[in-house]
Amino acid sequence: MPTELLMDMLREQTRKQHQKVDSSEFFSALLMLRLPLESYIGFLKTMAVVNYVLEHELNRNNIPEINKTWQAARMTKSLHIRKDLSYFEPMNILDIGSNNDDTIQLASTIREWSHSEPIRLLGCLYVIEGSMQGARILKPKLAESYGLKNDSGLSYFTVYGAQSKKQWDTFKQNMNELTLSERNRDIIIDTAQEFFAAIENIIRHLFPVSVTFNYSANHINPSAGNYRVSADPRELLAAFDAGEISYQKIPYYKERYGEHGTLFTRSDSAWLVTLTEKEMNSLYKQILWIGDVMSSRGMPRILLEQHLGDLYNTLIQIIPERQPKYEKLRLAARKLRAEYRKWISQDDFEALASEFETNVINLSVPLKNTGPMIIAAMIDQKNGITRAVPSLIDWLTDKDRFPSEWISAVRDITQKTLKKLNDSEAEQQTKETLTTQQT
Repeated sequence: MPTELLMDMLREQTRKQHQKVDSSEFFSALLMLRLPLESYIGFLKTMAVVNYVLEHELNRNNIPEINKTWQAARMTKSLHIRKDLSYFEPMNILDIGSNNDDTIQLASTIREWSHSEPIRLLGCLYVIEGSMQGARILKPKLAESYGLKNDSGLSYFTVYGAQSKKQWDTFKQNMNELTLSERNRDIIIDTAQEFFAAIENIIRHLFPVSVTFNYSANHINPSAGNYRVSADPRELLAAFDAGEISYQKIPYYKERYGEHGTLFTRSDSAWLVTLTEKEMNSLYKQILWIGDVMSSRGMPRILLEQHLGDLYNTLIQIIPERQPKYEKLRLAARKLRAEYRKWISQDDFEALASEFETNVINLSVPLKNTGPMIIAAMIDQKNGITRAVPSLIDWLTDKDRFPSEWISAVRDITQKTLKKLNDSEAEQQTKETLTTQQT
């Protein structure tokens, strides 16, 4: 076992990476009071994503080494960053965008490390905790550059306040007291080096600022158009997470659309976030439009309804202060749901869907939650989307893809749903006739 203390090893073996970050154009400009405000806000948004993901993974992993070193109540920083960003929110500073790919990649890497070798999180934590030691130098420079007073916009750099050295000494002691194999020590050091390198790469995109960079949908998905999507890395993380949740809930996405569909889910989700800037009526018109397009391509509007709910949830987890703005997505989902209830009751909808799932439960077809999609497609067609049913049912009844029992179950629910809808339509027509006669 090595006799050298872990923290001494980390300091020495990350010295080169640390110096590269400190001497970067970003921090040089900051110290010389010429860092643009959009660069500082871009940095805060990047660190909001990184700390949000890292803290979540640290809280999720219950291994002794993390329990010894991670004190969530004292060391959580994402709340402080949110406070800073809330202060700058009314200024409507444009997002830089060019750092987003590297920011999202680092967030994804942290999650991969957490699942494969959670001990790696301590390498990330070392870098984050160490960066707090430079706060006493950076804070006055930031305050002078942007005229910040009373720590407004500076909470991230005052997390520990006067207790900064004491907190660092406690962290060093806890790290040095860990009982680690030589392999785990090396893993922590390697991770800290990689984390430093990732941060250096991110801030390289934050200054100098590229005035020509345009963060559009085809930057996320080369097959998408050149339309505007969110350039806020926090919103992008939430959008991508919502897409992953939707894919996990509905295996149909992956089975039919594969990786190509994953990219469109990401770009479409990043576009949906931008709709929250609109008034509700305008937003809902756009939702209906994309819903019609999706339904015509084999994705009934019920999938959009569900995805809007997932997107709302992931957004308010990372940016809860914007909940009133993102609430429009949940309201749009409710309005879509109401479209279905015009034709079929909740009880009938659930009964038909449940019957289908029961009929196919023993079949070797990995497509759970398909029943609601079939019913929804038929309602979409009743609502005027002419390709809603064939674009879905033709694929679900492909004899080269599915067994005959599955195809029979699909046709059975189709017929039963059609009868329900025809009965509902006849009932509505009867009511309209009676109303006309009475007037």
